[in-house]
Amino acid sequence: MAETCNVYFVTHGAVVGPSGDPALTETDLFELRRLKAVLPSSPSHVICGTGRRFREISQALGLMVGRWTPVVGGPEYLEGRTEHDMVRLASGLRVPMTCFTGVEDNFEAASRLLVNAPPNAIIIGGRQAAEQVTGCPPGPVAIRYTVGEESIQGVEIINPEAVSA
Repeated sequence: MAETCNVYFVTHGAVVGPSGDPALTETDLFELRRLKAVLPSSPSHVICGTGRRFREISQALGLMVGRWTPVVGGPEYLEGRTEHDMVRLASGLRVPMTCFTGVEDNFEAASRLLVNAPPNAIIIGGRQAAEQVTGCPPGPVAIRYTVGEESIQGVEIINPEAVSA
């Protein structure tokens, strides 16, 4: 059997702000800090999306980012969850979700990044990236991926409520 390792993906819940590149809510920041207990204390790498909220996650977790990439999330964000949803770009421009292909365009690259990340790496990115790869419940979560043979072998979703305060 081939060797496997754990790679962690951390994402946020709600965002604040009517303009592009929104901030996290204080509730999300509190819940994200609780997730620190399930993450490696000395991650091999920290890879972070380029949006403000991803930087805020790294700061809340006390992590030093070594690599920034829009592949796992940029400053744009989804407004709502219906076929009439809009995506707000960093410039503030709103475009129909049906016209925004950033997540789908980055799916292969995000999957490759995940399965090729070094053991105990932490990836901080957007909910849509996590949903494309394996699914992701609402709210801030940490996802522990067991990877090996260049594929995902197992997934564990960790909610802040499951972590001792």
